[in-house]
Amino acid sequence: MKLECPKEKLYRAISIAEKVTGKNLSLPALSHVLLKASGRYLSLTATNLDVGLRLEVPAKVETEGSVMVSGAILSNFLANLGRDEKVSLTSVGENISLQGLHHSGLIKVYPQDDFPTLPKLEAITGKFTLAIPSFVAGLKMVAYAAALSDIKPEIASVYLYQREGELNLVATDSFRLAEKHLPLEQPIEGELKLMMPVKNVADILRVLEGQSEPVEISYNNHQMVFSGEGYYLTSRLVEGIYPDYRQIVPVETKTGAVVLKNDLQNALKLSHVFADRLNQVSLRVAVKDALFELNSHNTDLGESTTKLEATLQGEDLEISFNVRYLLDCLAVIPSDSVSLRFNGRGKPILVSGIGDNTFTYLIMPLNR
Repeated sequence: MKLECPKEKLYRAISIAEKVTGKNLSLPALSHVLLKASGRYLSLTATNLDVGLRLEVPAKVETEGSVMVSGAILSNFLANLGRDEKVSLTSVGENISLQGLHHSGLIKVYPQDDFPTLPKLEAITGKFTLAIPSFVAGLKMVAYAAALSDIKPEIASVYLYQREGELNLVATDSFRLAEKHLPLEQPIEGELKLMMPVKNVADILRVLEGQSEPVEISYNNHQMVFSGEGYYLTSRLVEGIYPDYRQIVPVETKTGAVVLKNDLQNALKLSHVFADRLNQVSLRVAVKDALFELNSHNTDLGESTTKLEATLQGEDLEISFNVRYLLDCLAVIPSDSVSLRFNGRGKPILVSGIGDNTFTYLIMPLNR
């Protein structure tokens, strides 16, 4: 194998591919990246069996071939090449030689016989195309709400389904829930109900964030594939039935508040300093007194009280919640002001950005 390619493009590709590699004692090949020079491209392939990725980098290929290397070593070497615009890669026995403008190195290659091939979708159930900026933003607005444990795989996932001509993205850990609606240029044919493991989302975002053209998403009952110019990404799907979350979303509002997002964030961060082990913060709303007050108390640390200006309506209320859950939500809402809706002391809290009816966030209270 012998080729020359742009250093920055190769470095970006290997940095992404290296993060997909996994540690598997029974399959050591999974901790490496497969480099293959063919035609006008150098392809980089990595997988951990949950996610599979192939990226293509434009290259001037003199001799075709393939090698398997440590992604971490190659990434670290390229990161320190400085401003070298191009890098040459040449197979030399059991090593690959890297040559920059001022630096050179040898990296050990490994047998590639056990490297798995990326799955190709068979019996495709359906496919659709999405604008990457809206899809990336949608994933970021919901993924943090998914469960981190695989004990219940269904809720350790991001749920994608079609409803009323929109693509809905949902995530929940049973204590809070985030839902985002994305417009579809054309309705998706057939049934779309996919559960994508949340641990795969970071890899998907790393690949898609650098792209500009729409992404094509195809799927069957077991896998989904994201493909576009220069990339092919597969993700395993969770099998099962997603919880019927819509039955817990309140349809009435007894108390409403509108508050500036930055003011609320700062107040919550201050309250978090004195929150207890449950991260509990209490909110008191007195409509006639125009009072919107946050309180936190920790017997070992102290306590805090913060009053905010807010537009209030409805009934007076006192409710407690996990402060981290609300801070997570506010970090992804782009609006300057947020709406908080309550349906009573033991009922879920609904949060949304003013002027944005495509995103809803639900928090279960602590004083149920």
